[in-house]
Formats: sequence, structure tokens, C-alpha cells
Amino acid sequence: MMLLARKLWPSRNRRRGIAWLLVIVVLVVNLNVASRSLAQQADETTGGQRWAVIFVGLPGDDAHADLFRETADAWQTWLTESLKIPNEQVLRLPRRTQENEAAAPALTAETIRSTVADLNQKLKPNDSLWIFTLGHGNYDGKQAWFHLAGKDPSAEDFGRWFSEVRCREQVMWLTQSNSGWFVKPLSRPGRIVIAATAADDESNETEFPHALATVLQSPTT
Repeated sequence: MMLLARKLWPSRNRRRGIAWLLVIVVLVVNLNVASRSLAQQADETTGGQRWAVIFVGLPGDDAHADLFRETADAWQTWLTESLKIPNEQVLRLPRRTQENEAAAPALTAETIRSTVADLNQKLKPNDSLWIFTLGHGNYDGKQAWFHLAGKDPSAEDFGRWFSEVRCREQVMWLTQSNSGWFVKPLSRPGRIVIAATAADDESNETEFPHALATVLQSPTT
């Protein structure tokens, strides 16, 4: 734990970093156990399927583009290899292409809306859905926004798009700055919503997504 904290945070932030890692480890281990148990029950009794979507927003510069790619890679590997979700049921947007990744179109609000609408048609009551957001965001005093190409979607947009999702298990990992403002619009009975920030905290880049990626690559997960 100390080695991970030293790697991720300078000494002045290490105590906070260790606290983050402890929280993330507990969340990941508990959700791993719960997801595997529920998945086994679903496979044995109802044939439920598991889906996951990783939404990657605008990085802003080349350094963050590399960082976001590494983080999303770690998440995707965990979902497909550790949680055994089929590759075709782990959606990563924008889509990564080996031939020319830089040419992939940036994520837009319409892509998120249409992706969720399409999933609503596919998801069955006994299925499960995990959502991840990675990127930057802001709060302008009235609305919280997730930074994408074109018009940024608001927390209320996300709440509206996901309002019709009906499936057995729903887990949302919101890791962008100001993600705490998204919790209330997205909250529903039985849905787990995990945000990197409190509603009125961390307007700058968050540490959560990269700490999460590091934890997911450790032997405990």
C-alpha cells in the first residue's frame, strides 16, 4: 500500500493517497465478489448477461491522452479478464483502433445518448450494467458538465439518459472532476453510483481513476 502511494502521490499528499487507496481497494474487492456471485447466479438460473461501457472524454493535451488511454486499458483488461465479461459486451467510446488511434472521432453527447438508448433495447431484467466515465468536468454554479467534443452533456442529461435503464445490477464509476454533482440525478433504488468527488469539491483533475487503475492491476483484484 505504501509503495503504491509513493508511486501515485508526492509526500505532501501521501496520507490522502493512502486513504483513497484503502477506499478503492475495499470498493473493488466487495464489488468483485458481489459481481461474480450475482453473475454466477444469473448464469445458472436466468442466463443474464453482463455489459460495461467506458466513456472517455476529451483529454485536453497529449500527456492526458496517454494517461487516459493507459487508465482505460487497465479498466478494460480488468472487466474482460478478471470479471470475465465478454469482449463484445465491453464497449469503449470513443472506439480504440490499433491502426490509427489518433484518427478516432472524439466522444460526443449524442454518442452517449444513442449508446444508452441502444443498451436499453438490449438489456434484460436479469442483466447487469457497469458504467465508467473518464475525463474532465466543471461546475458553472448552475450545472455540472462532462467535457466532450461539441456540446458538453450535463449531470441532468446523464440522469435523463439513464432513467429508463432497467436491469438487475447497475454500477456507475464517475471519475471526472466535479463528478459528485452527477450522483443525485443518476441515483435510483438499487443502483450503485460511485463518484470521485463530493458535489462541491475537486474542480481540477481527480486522482481517483488512475488510483483505481493501479488497484485493479494488483494481485488482490
